[in-house]
Amino acid sequence: MYDSEAQLHQQILALLDKPWYGYASPGGDGKFIIDTLRELTHHHNGYVREKAVKALALKEDITALGELLSRVNDWVAPIHLIAVDAVMALLTRANVPAFIAHLPTIRQLAERRRYDHRDLVHAISRFLVTSDLPAVQQALNSPVREIRDAALHTLIEQGKLYDEDALLTVLNNRDSTLRAIAVEDWLQHHRALSASLQARLLCDPWVRIRRATLFYLDEHRQLPPETLCRRLLLDKNALIQQRTRRMLEGKTEATALWLEVLHDNNASLTQRRAALSGLKESHYPDLLNQAEWAYAECEPGLRKIALKILVGLYGDEAKPRVLETLASPNPTLVFAAWNVLTRASIALTLDDIQPLLENPPTPSHRLVYLRLLTLLNKWDWLILLLRYHTILTVDEREAQRQTWIAKFNLSGISPTARQRETLTALLPRVPEIHKTVAGYLP
Repeated sequence: MYDSEAQLHQQILALLDKPWYGYASPGGDGKFIIDTLRELTHHHNGYVREKAVKALALKEDITALGELLSRVNDWVAPIHLIAVDAVMALLTRANVPAFIAHLPTIRQLAERRRYDHRDLVHAISRFLVTSDLPAVQQALNSPVREIRDAALHTLIEQGKLYDEDALLTVLNNRDSTLRAIAVEDWLQHHRALSASLQARLLCDPWVRIRRATLFYLDEHRQLPPETLCRRLLLDKNALIQQRTRRMLEGKTEATALWLEVLHDNNASLTQRRAALSGLKESHYPDLLNQAEWAYAECEPGLRKIALKILVGLYGDEAKPRVLETLASPNPTLVFAAWNVLTRASIALTLDDIQPLLENPPTPSHRLVYLRLLTLLNKWDWLILLLRYHTILTVDEREAQRQTWIAKFNLSGISPTARQRETLTALLPRVPEIHKTVAGYLP
């Protein structure tokens, strides 16, 4: 049995090291207000924390739930026990919303090692789903991501995602991660999938859910619905495409479908891109000709993926096409060429980039062309930086200079005689760069 609030008040005052400054003064009845006690639960003195938790337990005020939950894991065992009792005393149907608001903190207790809180967490979770299940389900729509995640895991652990209706309540949620966790749990427990649920999952906007569902069907020797085979073969995800192709071997000719869609001007760009990717991933024998045809098309989306294929097939011999794409007036294609260059082993030279730098069509082009400098031999990079410093802003010059210095030691190549001659002529013209990089010349 705890002391009265007035007695606890006197005991706390006696324990404090200094006069009562910084805390709200007690009322005329000698009792602390709730905010004061909540603050005192974090006091460095364990005796003060213990008295504060006892006083909160007497008040049974739900606003102190967060502080009581933090004291449940207090390193002082008596405080831990008092806090557990106080939390359980607050566990009523009227307080369900407050417990849901603190559900992430409650679930984190199960991961603490100082004490074994699993029984407490289970008891609270069980009470929430049995006393007010709709409130827990509604928490899936909370604007706070941690609350949504905690609510879902509570429903899963308490066995409340046992039928399709319960799963559909989660699938209607806009949080993709939440939907994926629910679906993966459902599939992991080998629950049956109705035709309507299969269609819903295989058409989900997030690839993680589509992929998990398709792999589940494959592992259980089930075929996807016929109405979805074309959609899956034209999925933007290569793994889904190729797994579907393997599952439908002998029933649907995927290659024929991809060729048909690729050359169908009425098909969407996304479908035509997916068709070309499908041919690439399935190692279609005539892929080179198809990629050449797609590259010659005026559609930027097709040209982007065709360029990746041609670079993969030709290697360094595809450099003329890459340079042609870099000079395209379409910024989308220029960025695509940049992405290809960062992944391919194509060596660029000063003569390749210099024409591009002289007349960039748009600021976006200029941005990409400046990035290309980092792919050059370091001395050619410095030569272009010196040669075109007048067209660069102060910030751009400084960024390029710092990047060049940072990457200097990544290569031990000395300048050629031609490069040294060019640098000797250019450096005096740019004093602000000369004084910082001249020492790097061997």
